[in-house]
Amino acid sequence: MKTLQQLHRLPAPARRRLAFVMNQHSRPSLKNLYDFLVAQKAEASPDKETLYHVAFSEPYTADKDYLLRNEIRLLGAEIDEVLATAYDCAHGVQSVWIAPIH
Repeated sequence: MKTLQQLHRLPAPARRRLAFVMNQHSRPSLKNLYDFLVAQKAEASPDKETLYHVAFSEPYTADKDYLLRNEIRLLGAEIDEVLATAYDCAHGVQSVWIAPIH
């Protein structure tokens, strides 16, 4: 699983930042999934049934697979955000959002 490998390859400062972000997160399902994956080994390959049950505390059904895929996508986005912020800080880049001119 790509997200699990990404999670375990994070440098220590980024891992601490991600832990802080996830502890403050408003989605309990995402936090549950994160906590479970942190406890897994990088080579592990948890099945969908286990991941779904951890995230949502319900049995997995194929018609709700999209919910699990979305949680994994959101976790990957959080990891990417932490990595981008760490890179910007390390290289002295200031992120500035500029509103489009109409």
